[in-house]
Amino acid sequence: MDKILRGTPPGTLPRLMRLGLLVNVTNQLHVPQLRETKIAAEASGILLVPVEVGSPDKVDSAFAMLGREGVEALLVPPDTTFYSRRRQIADLGHICRRFMVIASMSKMAGS
Repeated sequence: MDKILRGTPPGTLPRLMRLGLLVNVTNQLHVPQLRETKIAAEASGILLVPVEVGSPDKVDSAFAMLGREGVEALLVPPDTTFYSRRRQIADLGHICRRFMVIASMSKMAGS
């Protein structure tokens, strides 16, 4: 996930200032991913806005918080919780129209 941002010189993405990141607090892989993504975002001059989602029923409130924080794009890392809610995540991203959803899962909006 941080590969998207790693090595991106400041100013390369001038319109992206605030990047959201869904984080499943029950997924032990998300802690190092969060740390690496934060480092890459800071190196690119982007403010990372991580939002913790501990259960599938927290997706709606996560999107509400992302909207309040004014994020312009959202990273969705691979995770079974996010995959099980892929349609909801895609729909909320479309409805919000405030930011684009960048998913690390194939066929995020499918099925």
